[in-house]
This record gives sequence, C-alpha cells and structure tokens, in this order.
Amino acid sequence: MAASASLAVGRLPVGGAHAGDRLDRLPISAFHWRILALIGAGLFVDAFDLYIGSSILAEVMRDGWSTMQLNAVFMSATFSGMAVGSLLGGIAGDRYGRKFAYQFNLLLFGCASIAAAFAPSMEVLIGLRFLIGLGLGAETVISFALLVEFVPPRVRGKWGAMLALIVNMGVFVAPAVSYLVIPNFGWRWMFAIAGVAALVVWLLRYSMPESPRWLESKGRRQEAADVMTAIEVEVGKKHSLPLVKATPAPRQAHVSWTVLFSKKVLPRTIVASVIAVSMVIVMYSFVAWLPTFFVKQGMSIAKSLAFTTLMSAGAPLGCLIGIWLADRAPRKKTLVAVLMFDALAGMVYLGATSDYVLVAAGLALLIGLYLVAALGIGCYLPELFPTEYRMRGSGFANTAARVTGIFVPYIVLTLFQFGSAAGVIALCTAVFLLCAFVITVLGPETAGRSLEAIERTAR
Repeated sequence: MAASASLAVGRLPVGGAHAGDRLDRLPISAFHWRILALIGAGLFVDAFDLYIGSSILAEVMRDGWSTMQLNAVFMSATFSGMAVGSLLGGIAGDRYGRKFAYQFNLLLFGCASIAAAFAPSMEVLIGLRFLIGLGLGAETVISFALLVEFVPPRVRGKWGAMLALIVNMGVFVAPAVSYLVIPNFGWRWMFAIAGVAALVVWLLRYSMPESPRWLESKGRRQEAADVMTAIEVEVGKKHSLPLVKATPAPRQAHVSWTVLFSKKVLPRTIVASVIAVSMVIVMYSFVAWLPTFFVKQGMSIAKSLAFTTLMSAGAPLGCLIGIWLADRAPRKKTLVAVLMFDALAGMVYLGATSDYVLVAAGLALLIGLYLVAALGIGCYLPELFPTEYRMRGSGFANTAARVTGIFVPYIVLTLFQFGSAAGVIALCTAVFLLCAFVITVLGPETAGRSLEAIERTAR
C-alpha cells in the first residue's frame, strides 16, 4: 500500500514533490544501509591505499630500490595528486553527476594501483602514485557529499560520523595487512590488494542510483522522479511511507566557480576550508609524528610504539562518540566546544610532568580531533553548500587542505629545530582555537534542518 502511494507521486514530471522532501521523510531502511556500505567500502579502500604508502616506502628503502630523496618525491606525488583530484572530483561531481564521478575516480585509482604492483622503477611508481592520488582525493570529496544527499536530516550527523568511522578503520587495517603481507610476499602485493579491492567495490557500486537532488538541480525532473519512485518502492516493501506534500523544485541556474567567493557563500567557503585545513595540519603534524616525538624525548622504540598505540585508540573512540552525539546537539556549538576541548588537551599535553598525564592528554586530544573529523568533515562541511555546487565547495576546501599537507612536514621540521615537540603542540593548539573562532563567527547551524532549508540561506 505504501509503495503504491509512492508510485502515485513519483510519475508526476513537473508537479511532483521535491526530491529532497521525499528523501527526508523516508524511514531508515535497508536502502540507506546499502548506500552507506557501498560509499563506505570505497572510502575504506581509499584510506587503505593511502596508508600503505609508509610501509611500502620503508620496504623499498630496505631493498635499495629507492632513496630518501625518491621517497620524499613519492609522498609529494601522493599529496599533489590528491590536491588535483579533490578539485577535479568536485567539478566532475557537479557537472557530470555524482554517479559518474564516484565510479570514475574509483576505477582510476584501482587500475593505477594494480599497475603500480608491476612498476619497473621507483620513478614509474612515483608517476603511478600521482594517478592513484587523483582518485584518492576525489573519493573523499564525493563520498561524504553524496551521503548527505540521501540521508534524512534527523540522522544525517550520525550517518556522517559512521562513515568517518569506516574511513578511520583503514588507518588501523593498512599497517596490520602490511605486517602480514610485505615480509612474506613483498610490497607489490599491497598495491595489488588495494587495486583489486577498488575494482570489486567499483562493480558493486555500479547499481547505485544517481542523486535525485542533483538530477533536479540540473532540471532533469522526470529522471529524478523515476529514481525516487524506485527508492520508494524498495523502502515501501517493508515500511509505511509518510505522505509528502507536492512541492516541485525549480530548476537551478548554472553557477560558476565564482559563486564560492560571492558575498553570501564566501563565509561558508572559509569555514569549510578552515575545517579541512585544520584537520590536515593536526593529523600530519602531530598524529603522524607521534613515534618520532617520543623517541626524541628519549623513549625506547618499544615504549614509543606502545604510547602511540594507546593514543591512537582515540580515533575510533572519537568517531563512536560522534555517532552518538551528532544529532543530539547543535552541530555548530558541538564543533566549537570540542575544538576548545582539544585546545585545552593540547595545553595539558604541553605541561605534562609524567607519562600518565602525557598519554591521557594525548588520548583526549585524539578523541576530540577525530570527533571533529567525524562531525566536521563527515557531515558539516558538505552540508554548507547547495546541491548545484556542493561538490565544488567540498572540492575547494579539500584541495586547500591537500596543498597544505604538502608543506606540513617542512613546518614540523622547522618547529622541531626550535622547540622539539612543544612547538608542534603549540601550533596544533593555535589551529584548534582559530578553527573554533571561524566556525563561531561565520558558520551556520545545520543540525536537524533539510539541505534545502540550509541552501536557502546561501542564496
């Protein structure tokens, strides 16, 4: 009965209900879980492919296949590719559709990863790593933005945090698989595993629907109605569908890149960019250097790795807290509060006089950091932009972050020369405070609001 009612609405080409209204009133069902699983699988492979790099570089150095200088170029190629990929992914997602963009980028880094397994030299591997980076950068932009277009506002924050949790599991799985595979089979198998996994996900995602919101933004209303009908029929088989008011969506005019810097949208562009850049600075200046910090403080390798492992537990814990907290509190106020908490944890870390305080403060800092990543990157950032340029807005912010990531290691090395780890922690604390200030002054509240309601304030 529910499915029949949905069909009656779905075939109206112009006077039918707005796709956003129809999506937002759907009960959570197997359809939503399938979308999360397929998007999450792609992002997990993305994270896995990214984090196998450090293990592979260590092995090619040991084999004499590479040098420190070539390893540095490899890392730069990764971040450069991701920066370009973030930009191009945003353009492709808005112009050619979400489905085209997420399938193309997955196919790109899947094929490039398999090719990397057969690289005849380090120079060729570096070139292929740039191509892999293009796909890795685009996947992050497209995936989070796509999820928010399907999930209703009452649980959108929770689902963004769940997607962030899936991504961050790749951080733990990559070194574990490297530990098992590289000593026994060699580093080439790591690229092969990542490439094959990407192609398997590409096949599984082939049947994913295009975003009805994007179709409507392009004036393709009947296609949007057809997709919505199929979704409602699927959901209606096991759930009763609430009635939806007929509110047709007007066709949106084509918008150029310059809209991101217009008077109304610029504050959101700044907020999104500051959040993305802040996360990259802290993750690649503090988190990635933790073992080095401990060794420089005179700790043994064993103690250093033990402390790093304890603190790294903050990543899944932060995401789990984000899943619970996301839709129970205002998004903007929560982000600001957690950023202030992180700044405080950073100050405690700076003044730690014992190992116990050091580990506790570091764990608290990482919990807060990944809570911000779950709520900020996972949901708040893509919520900020209207459908017709959501991908470009997210892409611009992520490109700014990836470009920053290229220079972060050099900043860390400079700070190390003047104040060891203390200078890096001071930088992270300042970044947290700046991000909290920018969100407070420029950021809109998005929790519990439909994407269309958020969009209206940007036009």
